[in-house]
Amino acid sequence: MNINAAIFRRYDIRGIYPEELNEHAVEAIARAFVRLLAERGMAGPVIVGRDVRTSSESLAHSCTRALLSAGAAVYDIGVVTTPLLHFAVGTTPDAAGGIMITASHNPAEYNGMKFLLRGVHQLSYENGISQMQKMTTGGTALALPKGVEKGAVNPCDYFPAYKKFLCAHAHVQKKVKVVVDAGGGSAGKFLPAVLSCMNVEHVPLFFDADGTFSAHPPNPLLPEAQAILSKAVQNENADFGVAFDADADRIVAADECGKIVAPDILGLLLADALTEEGEEVIADVRVTHTLRELMREKRGNVYVSRVGTTYIKEFMQQRNARFAFESSGHYYFREFFGADSALLAFMHLVNIVSRSRQPLGELIEKFKKTAQSGERNFTIRNWDALAKTIRETYRDGTQSFIDGITAEYADWWFNIRPSATEPLVRVNIEARTPELLRQKEKKLEETLLLHERKDI
Repeated sequence: MNINAAIFRRYDIRGIYPEELNEHAVEAIARAFVRLLAERGMAGPVIVGRDVRTSSESLAHSCTRALLSAGAAVYDIGVVTTPLLHFAVGTTPDAAGGIMITASHNPAEYNGMKFLLRGVHQLSYENGISQMQKMTTGGTALALPKGVEKGAVNPCDYFPAYKKFLCAHAHVQKKVKVVVDAGGGSAGKFLPAVLSCMNVEHVPLFFDADGTFSAHPPNPLLPEAQAILSKAVQNENADFGVAFDADADRIVAADECGKIVAPDILGLLLADALTEEGEEVIADVRVTHTLRELMREKRGNVYVSRVGTTYIKEFMQQRNARFAFESSGHYYFREFFGADSALLAFMHLVNIVSRSRQPLGELIEKFKKTAQSGERNFTIRNWDALAKTIRETYRDGTQSFIDGITAEYADWWFNIRPSATEPLVRVNIEARTPELLRQKEKKLEETLLLHERKDI
């Protein structure tokens, strides 16, 4: 059968089930993963986990069957969070890698596959997914041998060790009240046990698994999800609230008034609390430049990464940085293999609030030094033509090209980058004042709309 090329994304496999991604595609891709491991000299079991989507159990079964037919042993860890898969791979030296069946924060009709190699190195399109795409679309990895199972399946439970790791970071100094929204996703399975080792009063929302995500979308960055969290914090008179995405690698927070904390502002709070003098922090190209001021005060360094979890993890592991964050709500920790863990971020946030006399809303005020546009999207079909115009128009600024184009000035900056999957460009602007932000937004928007109308 033909496999839809569109499911091979920059960081993972993802598509609508079963039209774009189904059991047959998963089987072919899983066998290609074993072949990729063999070509890289990585022998050992593959750890397989899944989220709570209604299609995940069937896809995980097909994945396991294909891995066995290709000669790999499988450690089946069942329904887990994506960070728990990271923990499993990171603490199992003989494991060659891992596969997570999940579409992360996408709607319920989607599903997908994330891939880890030994050492908790995540595959991107450049360093492995494109290779697997060639294997599966070339017709050589599609036929599943019947009745051939060379490997063995071993059910494994890594959560007790993961809980011990998380609870070792619990240093709560006074009881706080927290609204915790699992969104019907994987986090709900593990939160009661994790909360038991913390000195918190918690109000649970949607802890029961719901593969259709009927309560609200599984993306906590969406207004529909945030509105529920905000209202619950206000109604319960809580100290703050948090919401997880479907596979619990993203977290969003609301302060004591129910106001959503911008993910990069939360990142600044965590960076300030966790880093010691001289340490390094990594952020993506969209994150507020207030981070630079913070790290200058700590005599530390800031390194800028391309947008995307794969690139951040790789950079973290190369630099052995203390902490990293993205404006999408991912937070990465040196003690967690340079990978992201929303539960660990939650643990640190509880610690911070519990030892402060100020509520969360006041704690983050010192980081709100600028005006930000947030990410805006424009339909642009000819990125090269637009990029040429942007480079020329803003040639008097300091330009960098880590991810798209960033132009920096003394009192404002912007980043513009093309989408990897759609004819869109994504724009983020930051300025010292709201007035300057509006002025610069207007000028940049005029250029973008001109190219949008040209449709060239």
